[in-house]
Amino acid sequence: MMKIDHGDVTTWALPENAIARLGRGRVRDVAFSPDGTHLAVATDIGLWWYELAKMQPVALWETQRGMVSAVSFSDDGQWIATGNADGIVKVLDTQNQHCTIEIGQRERFNRGIAQLRFSPNGQHFAASRYHFAPISVWSAKTEVPIVNFTIKEPKTGYGFLRFPICFSHDGTCLAYLSCDNEISVSQIATGEQIARFIVHSPRVDSLIFSPCGQFLAAGIRKRNDESQTVEVHIWNIPKETVETAIEYNGYQVRLAYSSENSLRVADICEDEVIIWDAFEKEKLDTFKHRGYTGTARFSEDGQLFAIASARDFHVWRADTLDVAPIFRHLSVANSIIFSQKDKILVSGYGEGSGIAFWDIAQKQVKRRFQTNTELNNAKRWTSMAPSEEFLATSFLQTIEIWSVPSGTRFAEFSEPGGASVTAFSPTGERFASATGEGMIYVWDSRRWEKLHALTGHTKWIRSIAFRPDGQQLVSVSADKTAQVWDVEHGTPTASLLLTPPLDANLYKGNTEEIERALEALSKRRKSRDKEIFDIIFSPCGGFIAGGMEREIRLWDATTYETHMVILPPEESRRPFALAFSPCGRYLASGTWWWPGSDKVSIRLWNVTTGENIHTFWGHSTDVQNLVFSSDGTLLASGGFDGTVLLWDMKPYTELG
Repeated sequence: MMKIDHGDVTTWALPENAIARLGRGRVRDVAFSPDGTHLAVATDIGLWWYELAKMQPVALWETQRGMVSAVSFSDDGQWIATGNADGIVKVLDTQNQHCTIEIGQRERFNRGIAQLRFSPNGQHFAASRYHFAPISVWSAKTEVPIVNFTIKEPKTGYGFLRFPICFSHDGTCLAYLSCDNEISVSQIATGEQIARFIVHSPRVDSLIFSPCGQFLAAGIRKRNDESQTVEVHIWNIPKETVETAIEYNGYQVRLAYSSENSLRVADICEDEVIIWDAFEKEKLDTFKHRGYTGTARFSEDGQLFAIASARDFHVWRADTLDVAPIFRHLSVANSIIFSQKDKILVSGYGEGSGIAFWDIAQKQVKRRFQTNTELNNAKRWTSMAPSEEFLATSFLQTIEIWSVPSGTRFAEFSEPGGASVTAFSPTGERFASATGEGMIYVWDSRRWEKLHALTGHTKWIRSIAFRPDGQQLVSVSADKTAQVWDVEHGTPTASLLLTPPLDANLYKGNTEEIERALEALSKRRKSRDKEIFDIIFSPCGGFIAGGMEREIRLWDATTYETHMVILPPEESRRPFALAFSPCGRYLASGTWWWPGSDKVSIRLWNVTTGENIHTFWGHSTDVQNLVFSSDGTLLASGGFDGTVLLWDMKPYTELG
C-alpha cells in the first residue's frame, strides 16, 4: 500500500526551522491513476497525491528539489514518472515511492520536461522538453535509450510551447510536434517517420491516437487579428489526409477517447469548460471555471477531467456530472504583510489568485479579495495602510484601493504607463505609486488625490520604501539608479551610489568572495553602475539596504555614503528580497534561484558586523518577498513557487 501522510498538511515535508507552509504550490501538470482513485498533481514544491473520493491530499513526494513539471502513470498503475524543470526524469514505484529509474542531468531552466507519457503496453516511456530540445524514448525496464526525435527550432522563437506527445495504442509509434507547423508520427523501433501533417499554428495543445490506430486527433489554436479559436483536426494516418476539422469557441482543448470509442473534447473558455462528444457534436456538460489555464487533462478513459488555473482547480466526473474543487494551489506570492497584531498574513498573488488573508493560527484562508479581471502571467503588488483600513493592489495598468473591513473595492486608478509597486507611509497620510515608465506619484491617502509627481527615473520602478518618519521615500529603477526623495516637497534629496566601492574595508563576506570582487574591480577600466532590485529603510531610519547582483549594500541614511557591502556566497548571488527585523539588528535576504541549486537560500545577517548568522533553505525557486512579524519571532517568505513559508526566528535573534 502507498504510504499515507497524516496530520497537518501545512507541515508536510517542511524544511528545517520552518513551522508552516501556506499554499500547496503552483500547478504544472496533473495525471489520474488508471483505477480512477487518485489524482497526481505536479507542482513547484513537489508531487501531491489526492484521494478523489474525499478530494483531500494523502501524500507529498519529490520535495527535495520540487519544480515537478510533468507527471504520468503507467497503464497498470505500478509506476509513476515525474519530470522536473531541471530536465531530470524519474520512475517511481507507486506503492513505496522507490525510485527505479533516474535519467538526465540538469539542463538550462528552459530545457525542463514538458510532457511525459508511458506506452500502453508498458514497454517504453517518452519525454518532451521545452525550447525545442529532442524528444527521448526509453525502455521502461532498463533505462536504455531507444530513440531521440529531433525538433526543428524555428528562426523566430515561440517561447514555452506545450510540445505534446502520445503513443499509439499498440505502443509502436509516437506522435509529436516536430517543428512549429508540423506534427510527425514515427516508429519507435526504427525512428522512421511514417506520416507528417502540416498545421498552420505552433500552438498544439493535445494529441491522441484513435483506439484502432488509424487516426490521429490534435487540438490546434488558431489566432487572427481579431480573435482566437481552437480546432480539432482528425487525420487519416496511412493516407496523411484530414478526415475532419471541428471548430470550438475556447482558447484551448483537451482530448480523450471514451470506453465507447467516442472522442471527448474539453473546450476551455474564459470562464467555463464545455465537454463535447465530438463525433455526435453533442454537448455533454458545462461547468464554471475561472482563470487562465495551462494545466488540464482527461483520464485515459475520458471519465474524469481535471483543470487548474491560479484561481480555480476542478475535477469533473462523467458518470455523475459532478464538479469538485481543490483548494490552496495559488500563484506567485509577490507581496506579504503581517496584520492584526501578527494574527493574519495578507498575501498578494499574481495570475488571478487575488489577495488571501491567512489566519496564522489556523493556517487557513480567512478571507479573499478577488479582482474582476482575469490576468495571464500578471504580477500583483500589495501594500496596506498602517491603520489596516486600506489595502492597495497594483497590476498591469491598474491600481485598486480596497476597504479592508468591508472587503469592497472603493477606488480604482488607471496608469497607462503600467502600474508598478505601491507603499503607504508609516503615518498613513501619504501613499506612493510607481509606474513602468519611471514615474512615482505621492498621494494624499485621505482624499486620494495626487500631490507630487517624482521625475528622474527613466525605466520600470522595481521597489520603493518610506523612511519610518514618513519624510523621505527611496526608490530604485531598472535604469540602474537609486534615488532618495523629500516627500513633503516632492523633490530629490540624494542619489545613492551604485558603482562598486574601492575601499576593501567596506566589504563583508568570506575571504574568497571579497578577493574575487576586488580583483574584478581592479581589472575594470571604468566602474559601472550595478542593477538594483529591492530597497528598504531600517526601522530606526539610520540605514538604507539594497539588494543587488552579488551583493547587499547598506548606505548611511544621513550622509548617503556606502556603509557596508555584504557579499553572499555564489549560490546566493541574487539577494533581491530584503527585510529588517523590528529591532533593526538583523537583516534577512532572500535570493532568486541559481542553476545547480535544489533550494534557494534565505540568509540572516548581523547588521553591525555583516556576519551571516544562519541560512534557511526552503523555496524551490525565487524568493519574492520577506517580512518579519511585529515582535520579530516570525519571518514570512513569499515564493515564486506559490507558497509562503513561516520561519521560527526565536533561536537566531536577540529580541529587544
